[in-house]
Amino acid sequence: MRLADPAFRAIFEDSPVGICVVDRNIKVIDVNHAYCEMLGRTESEVMGAHIPDFTHPDDRDRDVEALPRVLSGELPQYKADKRYIRKDGAVIWARIVVTAILDPSGKSSLAFSMAQVITEERALRGILPVCPTCRRVKEQDGRWTDLDTFVRASANAAISRQNCPDC
Repeated sequence: MRLADPAFRAIFEDSPVGICVVDRNIKVIDVNHAYCEMLGRTESEVMGAHIPDFTHPDDRDRDVEALPRVLSGELPQYKADKRYIRKDGAVIWARIVVTAILDPSGKSSLAFSMAQVITEERALRGILPVCPTCRRVKEQDGRWTDLDTFVRASANAAISRQNCPDC
């Protein structure tokens, strides 16, 4: 079952962020290319599967507990950093936001999840204290500094913001 609204489809399909729609059993009923790419799987491998199939075992219970609360309206959304297991077995981190798709009565049986890969950010956090919200770095003196400023000052370098040939 794919959601058919044309405006939604355009945003959904063209988004660089992974997006999937799930039913109340956490079964994927719609997915975009970015989500499949994040998981290293084809659309046919993701469609109809259950999100726990791709979720790291230590993160599964949290998802299963949160979805009914989102669908009931108890939680307006569910946000988490979680691990996924790619088809090749690699573990990746993603920051997710799960929101219910409400029907006219205010009830829901569907939710959509947006996932942004943060594996590199998590690796950097193990080396430097990095704020997960604004990505500022905590310096040794306790001050929080913009990542670009920190890199320039620490390594006499700058972070380039240009796309690689693959992007």
